[in-house]
Amino acid sequence: MTEIAVGDIVQIDSTDPAFAYCALTVTAVRPWGVIGFVQIPDRPRSVQAFYRVQFARVRRIGTAEWLPCDAQETS
Repeated sequence: MTEIAVGDIVQIDSTDPAFAYCALTVTAVRPWGVIGFVQIPDRPRSVQAFYRVQFARVRRIGTAEWLPCDAQETS
């Protein structure tokens, strides 16, 4: 498996229908997986949904060029 780091973009598998195939920006790496956010633009104002997911359920697809300063998950 490719090493995943903060700022990477991963794609989530289809296990959870609400987040199936979403691109997630990684904000924290843990021994069991990653924490990050999925951008949800279809709202009155664009929002970020934070999500925790195991390594086995994601694949690295790239690296983000920019990260919002408020996109920090510390849990």
